[in-house]
Amino acid sequence: MNSPTNPLKRSSSRREFLQTTGAAAAALSIPASSWARVAGANDRLRIGLVGCGNRGIEAHMSQVHDHSKDQNAEVVAVCDPWRVHREEAVAKAKEWFGIDVAQYVSYRDLLEKEDLDAVMIASCDHQHTAHLEAFAKAGKDVYCEKPLAMDLEKLKSACDAVKESGGVVQIGTQLRSLPSMTGAKALYATGALGT
Repeated sequence: MNSPTNPLKRSSSRREFLQTTGAAAAALSIPASSWARVAGANDRLRIGLVGCGNRGIEAHMSQVHDHSKDQNAEVVAVCDPWRVHREEAVAKAKEWFGIDVAQYVSYRDLLEKEDLDAVMIASCDHQHTAHLEAFAKAGKDVYCEKPLAMDLEKLKSACDAVKESGGVVQIGTQLRSLPSMTGAKALYATGALGT
């Protein structure tokens, strides 16, 4: 059922799911033994997480968990140089998706994983452009946490890679589309505020 006022209540495609991951904040809690994991397995969106700190697990992996039932999505790989974060992400993936996910220390190794549709980048701020560029060149759709870049040259290089790939990329800009935020912007534009 489509609802123009609530984007969480409308049906969406796999690409739309990836585009709204940052703003939607939702995912699924269905066990691995569920028939939903078996039915349409070839349509399942297989996602990797780069950066398994609080933002990566609690914001992004949890969103996939909340939407996994209606979007047929799951996190299948985690990547973080710090063992403690990797182990936390592996444990959450087991709890939420009922699977043992692949673990990587380096994003370069994750790049070689063929059965991956998309990645969510929640690594350190200074790594975002390098990670985005590499995964775009590898043909993966990407959700990347803000800030995208700390350096204009790296930003241009990452943008070129995204354009060349033709993939879906979203940079996190949480809260910008909330009715309260757009309403405040509209009110400011009338001149009623800030004069």
